[in-house]
Amino acid sequence: MLRDLKDVRKIRKNLSITQMELAKMADVSQSLIAKIECGSAMPSYDKGKAILEALDTMIRNRGSGLCAGDIHTAGVISIGPEDRVGAALKLMKDNAVSQLPVINGEIVVGGLTERCLLNRFDELDRDGCVRDIMEEPFPIIPAISSIELVRELLLYYPSVLTTVDGNVTGIITKADILEEILDQR
Repeated sequence: MLRDLKDVRKIRKNLSITQMELAKMADVSQSLIAKIECGSAMPSYDKGKAILEALDTMIRNRGSGLCAGDIHTAGVISIGPEDRVGAALKLMKDNAVSQLPVINGEIVVGGLTERCLLNRFDELDRDGCVRDIMEEPFPIIPAISSIELVRELLLYYPSVLTTVDGNVTGIITKADILEEILDQR
């Protein structure tokens, strides 16, 4: 159920989330949230709808008691874009993972998956750089996001990264969410 924009501050406070967390969830700026809350701005229809839908998602999520951060695997194993493909293969094998986020400093710049490696099998060079074969980054969502959002994203992506205050805190794979569903039944 969509709510009224005049209730954004009250709902956000009841959820104990910051303006920045709401902004990230709705994919808008924190300053827009602040302006809406003090009544000095009226967002476009699309942005207003995104904010209200994000709030409703958080409310539904709180009712279920689970969010993305509850099922993610903390301590993300990642590789850098300048690292060698051979190092990525070893990291994947040693840790029994089928995908790696490619992170440059604190910024997620790509993803490396078994599928990606298999698709380029004939041209794969163990001494080549990961940046030359990586794919687009995995989706990144706030750790407070709903399990339903995670499930929807995993229909199209091999994994989802979670963040708190803009820092990557975990990764969720299809196996993680399937395990959670089975535990619920």
